[in-house]
Amino acid sequence: MFFRRLSHFPTSLLALALALASSACSDNDRAPYTGWLVDYTIDGSLEAGAVDDAPRMDGALDAAVSDSSSGEDRPTDGAPAADVLSGCVFDPGPADRERVVVVSRPYAEDFTQAGDYEVMHISSAGVLSRPNIVFTMARTFSGEIIFSADGRFGYVAQDDGSIGIFRVEADRSVVVLDATFDPGFYVSRLVMGPGGRRLFALNSQWRVHGGGIYQLAMACDGALTNLGLLAASKLPFAMGFLSDSLAVVAARDILDSPAGHDVHLVSLAPTPVASSSTSLITGTSVFDDADDVVTDVAITPDQRYALLPDVVYQGDDRLAVVDLGKGGTNAPSVVQVLAYEDPSRVIMSPFNNAALLLGVAADRLTVLDYTPGNPEPFTERGRLKTTGSTLLPDGAVMIRRGSLEGHVFVAENVTIRRIRFFPDGRVEEVDAFGFGTGGTAVVGAMGVQP
Repeated sequence: MFFRRLSHFPTSLLALALALASSACSDNDRAPYTGWLVDYTIDGSLEAGAVDDAPRMDGALDAAVSDSSSGEDRPTDGAPAADVLSGCVFDPGPADRERVVVVSRPYAEDFTQAGDYEVMHISSAGVLSRPNIVFTMARTFSGEIIFSADGRFGYVAQDDGSIGIFRVEADRSVVVLDATFDPGFYVSRLVMGPGGRRLFALNSQWRVHGGGIYQLAMACDGALTNLGLLAASKLPFAMGFLSDSLAVVAARDILDSPAGHDVHLVSLAPTPVASSSTSLITGTSVFDDADDVVTDVAITPDQRYALLPDVVYQGDDRLAVVDLGKGGTNAPSVVQVLAYEDPSRVIMSPFNNAALLLGVAADRLTVLDYTPGNPEPFTERGRLKTTGSTLLPDGAVMIRRGSLEGHVFVAENVTIRRIRFFPDGRVEEVDAFGFGTGGTAVVGAMGVQP
């Protein structure tokens, strides 16, 4: 036996009472995850790679931080001094290289809460291994670990509202730089802008409690600085990008948006603080029942559509497909609403022909075909064929460059499953890496170096 995790709003009074009583919940009304546990039974899981006897890292603060690969903090794009981005410019590393995959381990062996993270290695040829490198920050139950463009610095939104910051060394070990950085507001989610140039934080609360989109400056030593509130918003759950400054935001309202609009196109000013150039472009009403909890915003590579998985508080869960009007030039409009149980993430193929939908409670990985220009551009191909049981797929990250482009790592309950998108539209399992049994086998948040 092991414990099943549920990642969205509870659907019964008993579940709600358990969630409120759990120390995993926050007084800051963090949406939409709870993290309470129910017994569940699993079949044996596959295991790949090797485990060695490398020492455990204690995660102690290391004050000696080296310079960025690009040198020093500097302005970008030759913009006027008043409009430049504050922070460092990180040059991308080689497209084909040895990478790290970092996962949070939110439970101790006895299923008490823990703040551990584990480093896995992936070779340039795609071989995944587990070198037994563990470090500690604050607890993170689910979500995505974000990396700077060069892959040297990692950032994660933690359950207490802080940001954990770490550095990846040349030997692919990890040093914790700040276990609980406090930017002055509650961080629900971190989102990296295109090209790794801008780091944003969502505070997914009501406006009166600081809800909105904030920008963080990344220094060349990995440190963060809060540059201020770019856009006040009510319940901003997720965000995706059409360009460095044009974002698709799922929120109940943002800036001066009309009542009822819940998906918005927003121009985020390339300035350190909010200004008149941070503005609402347009928006639309996708979910008219005010029960939506959007868990992701995925943009098709051709920028024609946004996909929004929605976990409804009371009602049927769904996946909305929104026409972005030729990359944001026209007002968005809803073209499809598909019924799926407990959708958590959508990953678009970089080859613009398929998508992978994760269903947590459904224990399902669904492949969708994408045909641009069709009246209904997304159709279900079916459940992904896997070599073992698919249990609680809750998060996924993808390599977008080099020979491993299109390789997706999916966080399941005690497994990391690797899936590959092919240029011809195929979507296939590559392997599945099992973490064993017990509390420390549970996989939480995850990130991969770009």
